[in-house]
Amino acid sequence: MSEAKRILVTISGQDKPGITSKLVKKIIKGKGKLTGMGQVVMHGLLSLSLVFTKNGNNYNHDDILKDLLFEAKNLKLEMNYDYILREDNDNRPSIENSEDFIVKCTASNILPTSFIHEISKLFSDNNINISRIDNIIPNKFQSLEFYISLSDGHHIQKFKDKILNCGKEHKAEVTILENNIFRKKIT
Repeated sequence: MSEAKRILVTISGQDKPGITSKLVKKIIKGKGKLTGMGQVVMHGLLSLSLVFTKNGNNYNHDDILKDLLFEAKNLKLEMNYDYILREDNDNRPSIENSEDFIVKCTASNILPTSFIHEISKLFSDNNINISRIDNIIPNKFQSLEFYISLSDGHHIQKFKDKILNCGKEHKAEVTILENNIFRKKIT
């Protein structure tokens, strides 16, 4: 097998304090460095993703994976991993010139399932990738943020009215924000 550039580790199970710290410590111990991570806890269940690569001499990804698996089992968590090879990245659309937005959706009561279907279908039909969805109000399904990326050649102005109308049809307030340090509202 060719040397992997990066390794994606996914952890799942009952959440408790200290999980991220203990796992990242194993990566550091094995001379690895984090290049990406994401975490969500829903109803007490953790879903954690860590991406790591080499960070110096004496790096051995097999040792890191073994230590991570041992720690995950000690914490009563499930762990999977996958190698992210350079070839895998070549098939992805270029994000160098992509535009990133946050589509914030809020309802006075509960966001209808039909709305989630319609807006996600609108994204899909227009080749808009959803990179993340956050439930903003814990224990209530009242406010979601969709993090979306438009590839080169697509512009938010083309889809803005469709996105806003979808919200109106389902009695949800929709706001589109540029996903950058300023989070400017799209008018």
